[in-house]
Amino acid sequence: MYSGLVIMAKGKTINYKFPYGPYTARPEQEVSLREAQELCDLDLSCAGITSLPDPKKNGTNRILAHSFLPIVMEETYKSPKHFTFHAGKVKDSNILEVRYGDMSVGEAKDHCRNHHDCVAFFHPVYNPTLELNYPNNITFVSSIESFEPDSQDEWRTFVANDLSRANSVNASSLSYSEIVSVEHPFKSCCKKTEIPTIEQIQAVDTLERISCDISRKDFLENYEKSRKPVMLVGCNKDWKAQELWSYEKLIPRFDNSSAWRATIGDNEKLKEDVPWSDVVSSMVRNSPFYIFDQLDHEEGKKLEEDYEWPGPIQGGDLYGSLNDFPEDYGSKRWFCVGTTGTGTDPHMDPLGTDAWNTVIKGHKWWIIYPERITDEEDLECDDKCSVPNPSARHWYASVGINAARSEYDNGDRPFHILQKAGETIYLPYGRVHSVFNMDDTIAITANYGSEGNFDEVWKTVVTDGEKRHWRKLYYQVFNREQRRRARESEYWHPDEYVDDEEDENEVDGDEDDIYLVLHNLKKTLSGDDVFAKREALMTISKLLNSDDDGDDDNAIFQAVINTRLAESIIDGLDDPSYVMVLRSLRIIGQIVSGNNEHAQAMIDAGLMHKIQALLSQDSNEPSHQLVQKGAFYVLSNIAGGTDEQTNEILKEDIMKRVVELAYSSNYGVRKEAIRVIANVVSSLKEHVISAVESGALEALYNFVSDGNANVVFFVLQSIETILKVGTETGRSYAQKVVNIDGLEALERLAGSQNAAVQQKAKDILKSFFTE
Repeated sequence: MYSGLVIMAKGKTINYKFPYGPYTARPEQEVSLREAQELCDLDLSCAGITSLPDPKKNGTNRILAHSFLPIVMEETYKSPKHFTFHAGKVKDSNILEVRYGDMSVGEAKDHCRNHHDCVAFFHPVYNPTLELNYPNNITFVSSIESFEPDSQDEWRTFVANDLSRANSVNASSLSYSEIVSVEHPFKSCCKKTEIPTIEQIQAVDTLERISCDISRKDFLENYEKSRKPVMLVGCNKDWKAQELWSYEKLIPRFDNSSAWRATIGDNEKLKEDVPWSDVVSSMVRNSPFYIFDQLDHEEGKKLEEDYEWPGPIQGGDLYGSLNDFPEDYGSKRWFCVGTTGTGTDPHMDPLGTDAWNTVIKGHKWWIIYPERITDEEDLECDDKCSVPNPSARHWYASVGINAARSEYDNGDRPFHILQKAGETIYLPYGRVHSVFNMDDTIAITANYGSEGNFDEVWKTVVTDGEKRHWRKLYYQVFNREQRRRARESEYWHPDEYVDDEEDENEVDGDEDDIYLVLHNLKKTLSGDDVFAKREALMTISKLLNSDDDGDDDNAIFQAVINTRLAESIIDGLDDPSYVMVLRSLRIIGQIVSGNNEHAQAMIDAGLMHKIQALLSQDSNEPSHQLVQKGAFYVLSNIAGGTDEQTNEILKEDIMKRVVELAYSSNYGVRKEAIRVIANVVSSLKEHVISAVESGALEALYNFVSDGNANVVFFVLQSIETILKVGTETGRSYAQKVVNIDGLEALERLAGSQNAAVQQKAKDILKSFFTE
């Protein structure tokens, strides 16, 4: 006698009589025999598959999945799994042994297989000790006469899928039932509220811990590419958040009327516009609240300078250049503050993103499920037996707590993890997980597109983004190997997945004879066709972007130099069209920012004389101000090169014009001019002295009233460098500061609300202006 069900079936249960005995089946969806076998292997309740003629439909077969197999017919496929899952408890049986709190379900399977008389074992779902890995007890039996189904998820049974032991089982007791044969036996009745202690979670936490000092390269190879969760330790040791992120210091930091994405009280549904005053009230009264908000609004941006991305992950975000991907989604950085007992539902992070999460205060309980679990609905509370509107605590105390006591195919195991303050968890995409705040907790988290998850990232950008998104990744971000992988994927060509019109002028950047291409482009630039010259410059820019392999000897960059195309590009700075000038400046900026050799080649080709000519033009036209900013971008990169290259800016007497434009009425021009000055004074003492003689110190002090804290901070760094050089060389730069009323500006900044600016101003006052 067999017990069976129809795979992928929905609908009313129907009983059939076949020559080999009774079956229980349901009307099935379309599924092939091979698909049914594959699904059976993934279904913990399925022992095997049989395909038999349907007596009501001549010429067609019924596909039945069995919850137990006492024999195997010619038409039967037996699943290789060693045990099948049954929701319920063995009643009449011969008990072999009872083990108490010292064995996991996986270990129980091995134990039963190694005992030739064992046919099954069962255990209670609830463990009053709250031990996370082991059921409270496990009973092993040598026979099954009857079985009691359980719809309340109080008992779970595993029956050996072994024909040599089948004679000891009354097969009729294991007939298919929707109660007994549960496809996803990970749900539970959410009605308990008792949570394990911090110590109990820590006792079963086996997640690897590594230092945050690991290099980006090693982290990518060992963890991101292997899709392996890990805990980084010490990433936040130098963050300002260590000091600034506490209830006491956060309360006065934000406007009471500012809106936050949060929950207040027992209502766990996030609202988009909770006033900060309500959050403060909850903090003061110690009542439940939970903030999970991106740092994109004005108040949230105040937190940006309090932390930085963990070192091993910095520079690893393929989405980093796509600020608007997907449109209106945000920056994918989240500020997380929650009281004891708040937490997330089980979920998988979106958009093919990996994630990192750093705890500043408190403890988080993470549950990370095996990769086999891809649908969070498999883990939801069972509505049939749960309390109405179960809370996060109900889920963790009823479902989450059983994660490691449940069984999964292929022997995969979930993680119970206790994350402490100072720890940063790395979670690869594709893992369903949930997070519970064990006490009052403050954290920062971000999602990013990892190179280790390249295929999913590329798929996501192509299918969820717009043409400009994949184009930017492919032409400006990807290196040659990544472009090859993109072309070999099933999502090439991307235009098949987006609605935008195809650009006929796309350049791959992988032409075998790149020199021939560049020679042709050089001919175009020497011609009279303005439109063709503009297109040629766009093509050169794309080619340079496509060679972004991170090496110092990039082939296309070098080819531009070797073919003397660089000279033609520099000549474009003389063009009467500001569009041509801007495009030429953009390409020159790409080249000089690559490496010092390429920058020197551009200088040798006459670049500095052209830049001086551009800056000497006196015009307040918006187009000319764009040109000035482009020229400053080029100079900033040159000033960041060798000492000799920095000296070119001073030798050509460009510095005086840079200082003059640091007082421009256009903020963007002023800011870029200051950036050039800052880079110049960061090199040799001789360069600092020359820059000060050109008026650099006064220009910097004129800019310290800028409202952007990051800009003010780097201006103060430059002022500090100048004052140090003055002290070391015996020059009265400190007195010069006094003469231009700079001391008053420093004293004002010493009271800044920005901690970094405040400290830097205080350091300067203490070092150079204290009697």
